Amino acid sequence: MPKYAPEQIRNVVMVGHSHEGKTTLAEAMLFVTGALSRMGSTEQGTAALDFEPEEQKRTISINLGLAHVEHSGFKVNILDAPGFFDFAGQVMSGLRAAEGALVVVAANPQLAVGTEVAWEQLNRARQPRLVVINKLDKEHADFFGALDAMRATLSPKPVALHIPIGAEAQFKGVVDLNCSRSTWRRARSRTPRSSAACAKASWP
Repeated sequence: MPKYAPEQIRNVVMVGHSHEGKTTLAEAMLFVTGALSRMGSTEQGTAALDFEPEEQKRTISINLGLAHVEHSGFKVNILDAPGFFDFAGQVMSGLRAAEGALVVVAANPQLAVGTEVAWEQLNRARQPRLVVINKLDKEHADFFGALDAMRATLSPKPVALHIPIGAEAQFKGVVDLNCSRSTWRRARSRTPRSSAACAKASWP
């Protein structure tokens, strides 16, 4: 691995309610960037970030998981925080180490309590955040219902940067509203198909 200067390193913590898919999302990020040769599964006990025997047995995260990916000349440290309130200390440790957060939310119109708690923690820490609405391919997935629930409850209110193409079994990809580009899903692929090039964004 190449050496990175401090300005080329980012620390991002993944927070949210339990079972919203944080660890699976982290696993996918590791796979897509080439850090893993194959994706593991939390259900099967093969996820890279849930390596403790108790985590594998209970299929939940207990400790703050740490991995990194290399992307566009940057090293991004991913901190996967547990979702259960019993392990709130691990979440606080992750928030202190990170410059920003990914709030992972299932595509469900009922806002989970853990999402509200994570949002309040980020507000107190004055940390920037992005929301990932996850599980769009699951039965009863409702992207806009989840977005409306967040906007009705959370402050500051999140704004959509991407919207999905289809839902549930018909989920096919996403549209980037910033540059009017669609990205089409390819199962277990590192190279999703995009409709057009988008202007390269720079890290802040």
